[in-house]
Amino acid sequence: MNNSERISGVVDRFIYQNTDSGYSVFLVTTDTTSVVATGTVPSLQSGHTVDLYGAWSEHPKFGKQFAITHYSLKLPTTAVGLIAYLGSGLIKGVGALYAKKLVDHFGTAVLTIIDESPERLREVSGIGEKRALQITHSWKEQREVAHLMAFLQERVLVALILLLRYGECALPVWFDGAIVIVFSIVCAALLRYLWSGMWLVFRKSY
Repeated sequence: MNNSERISGVVDRFIYQNTDSGYSVFLVTTDTTSVVATGTVPSLQSGHTVDLYGAWSEHPKFGKQFAITHYSLKLPTTAVGLIAYLGSGLIKGVGALYAKKLVDHFGTAVLTIIDESPERLREVSGIGEKRALQITHSWKEQREVAHLMAFLQERVLVALILLLRYGECALPVWFDGAIVIVFSIVCAALLRYLWSGMWLVFRKSY
């Protein structure tokens, strides 16, 4: 990995996704251009801000692409990035209209407000108690997924199994010491995935 190149940007849209393996082809918008990236990225969604590590390759049909070996998620810090992130559909109850309203009202502190002072969301026109609760709950789910994938960043197969089995509770389960339980789940799921061809993902990830 020492020879890996890095590109940073926002996930724009997915050209291809394999929901079983997590392998995807997608566009990343950087400060200067758009890049076609490829790799196993089961947790990525449109609107995510990312650091991608890997190497450039030339596809005989589709041209220059960035092949990912590993990646890390980042939260956006600019108003434009925050509007794109909140308006991407990741946070339920927001959408493009309310993303702009939220950032216009709270500025770049909007994620801190959602995280630490969610009751203030009702200061924004059109956001009532029901929508505020929906936004807060959805944000918590997205945050937990991001933390989990950062913790298991280079263990794609294990992360997939934990997410499929425990959802947003995967990280607490891991830290609460239920290693034996998780190990048994991993073993059982690994046998199923090996049978269905998922061993290709495992080999590619290491």
